[in-house]
Amino acid sequence: DIWEAWALWSVLQLFVLVVEAAARRDPRRAQDAEYREAMKAFKALSLQGVKAWVCVLTCIIVLNMLMKGVVAVYAPTLCFRLFQECTTCGDWYHQNLNLAAQSVIFILCSFALVFVFTFERVFDEYLHGIQPFWKFWGVKGVVSVTYFQWLLVSYCFGLSEDDIYLVHCWLCSIEMPLLSVLHATCAYPYGQPWIAVLLDAAAEPKAPLPNAEVAEPLDAAEPEEEEELEEPDEDA
Repeated sequence: DIWEAWALWSVLQLFVLVVEAAARRDPRRAQDAEYREAMKAFKALSLQGVKAWVCVLTCIIVLNMLMKGVVAVYAPTLCFRLFQECTTCGDWYHQNLNLAAQSVIFILCSFALVFVFTFERVFDEYLHGIQPFWKFWGVKGVVSVTYFQWLLVSYCFGLSEDDIYLVHCWLCSIEMPLLSVLHATCAYPYGQPWIAVLLDAAAEPKAPLPNAEVAEPLDAAEPEEEEELEEPDEDA
């Protein structure tokens, strides 16, 4: 799950870098400060939304592992002493926190996907060269297949926790190679024009400072000043 979230974050970061490079060399936007400010704000909003999902997902997974894999094994009576309930820490987490945690993950995941999709649609003219369609939908497929598959297997068939994990991993072992082929052929095909566009965007220099335009007339004026200094010598 963390890898899926990281993949979506990486795709959005790729889109952001390409859009920033393309906007810097777009003559229509060179003097459009309002557009640059709007792009900067929307970029920050999208990145923070995806980062929030990644961070919350990571924290929930770590907490789940600690409760079920560490506390439940090495301190099995801790939750009984803390909550005065005859239950293990793993069961207590499942009964009291798991549903709320999954709801938060689902909401943040939906927002993250909307942020990436909207960013791609808004700046489609700059992203067209790197073929963003399959780059987004490839990651969207990984996130949706694995997450909704886990929910379906967990709550619709009445399986035990071990069987849920076994079935989910077995299905992922079938699906991941297919998704890898999709990424290699459609999202990131080797030797296609999108690579040249991406490398060109990465090599794009930063926009010059406004003061840099004043430097050329000053440099060009230096020979004229020297000639003016030489003129009195010729008259003399």
